[in-house]
Amino acid sequence: MSSYVNFYLRVNDSFAPIGSWSRSSELYRAMEDYCPYEKLCAFDSATLMDVIHNLEDKIDRMKEMRKFDENRCQMIMQANNSIDEKLEAIYNIESNFEEIDSSIEETAFAADTLRVFYNMIEDFRFSDDGKFSNNYNHYIYAGIEANGDLESIQE
Repeated sequence: MSSYVNFYLRVNDSFAPIGSWSRSSELYRAMEDYCPYEKLCAFDSATLMDVIHNLEDKIDRMKEMRKFDENRCQMIMQANNSIDEKLEAIYNIESNFEEIDSSIEETAFAADTLRVFYNMIEDFRFSDDGKFSNNYNHYIYAGIEANGDLESIQE
């Protein structure tokens, strides 16, 4: 059975779901150390920005890893081996490129999604019309396998 991280906005005494991601997603992996199980946790913009920075750092590391592998391919071409050995070595390295690129894309999607949630909090916080002046509007609520109800809020 798959587990999900669920995100909510609080609207008075109820919660509006704004997204749900499975255990196999990068967004789930990014949030699992922050989210309680079967409880909702309030995330302010600063905490969301911390998670976003962690994801951006991960993207940078993956890009560096890919660049390192590209340089290895260049060095292999300079080696004094047969062309078949060179091509096999390069093929083994390049076969990981698609997986790395896919991981970079999924991690960037997770960061972008959290950036949207961050912007929602900031927009609510600086709203002039008073509709969003309640303290609980300055948070995004999230939890793993959490229901969107007041009893689920982690104290």
